[in-house]
Amino acid sequence: MPGPFLSFLSVLSIFSLELSLECYTGQDFYQSAYLSATAPFAFALLVCLFTFAAKLANGKVQNLASRLLLLSYVVLPPTLLKLFQVKRAFSLIICCFLLPVSIYQVQPVCPVAAFSSAMSRSRCLFFIFTQALDCIELAGRTYLRVDTSVSCDGSKYATFAALDATFITAYMAIPLLWLLLLWRRRKSLSPPTSDPGLALYLRSTDESLKQLRFLFQDYTPSAYHAEVFEM
Repeated sequence: MPGPFLSFLSVLSIFSLELSLECYTGQDFYQSAYLSATAPFAFALLVCLFTFAAKLANGKVQNLASRLLLLSYVVLPPTLLKLFQVKRAFSLIICCFLLPVSIYQVQPVCPVAAFSSAMSRSRCLFFIFTQALDCIELAGRTYLRVDTSVSCDGSKYATFAALDATFITAYMAIPLLWLLLLWRRRKSLSPPTSDPGLALYLRSTDESLKQLRFLFQDYTPSAYHAEVFEM
């Protein structure tokens, strides 16, 4: 990746700190969730503008798709955390679809503390998708559990619930896109050889995989898709 673009991504790395926007801006949870969900689109627009500006300046065609792919990798974890209020939401949803099984059969993907083998699949999914919308009753009124300054009564909560579901659907499609891109290159990512060292060498020297390298470089060839399930 070009130096200027890597510098731009380093600025975005502040998201990985998972700091609460409410503490610094005075926003309530609704407002900070909206900001967290829409900011990546603004960054994507900036990436597009920088790419086209570079093309006009030096006449070189830059790979916009790879830049947007890398950007999605940077912003997805903190954005999902904000929308779900659950860490590793994508992998936990996968765990839900593995139920009912002995929870120890799906370790280390599924944390034992978060799941029970007796939990139904529907209950598991409901638990994950509703954490950010969960309300508690205080003094005869209902408030958002993650921010008790926010009331669950009225149209504002209903509007947020609808938008939250929309954003979750959009962002959950990103890991699925990664998985599709990796699956299409599965023969190159996991070369058909019985020698693990040779398979790793063939993969590491394949220049056609350069755009996807950040998604699989920390894993063995046979586990090229593991990063998707770590989200």
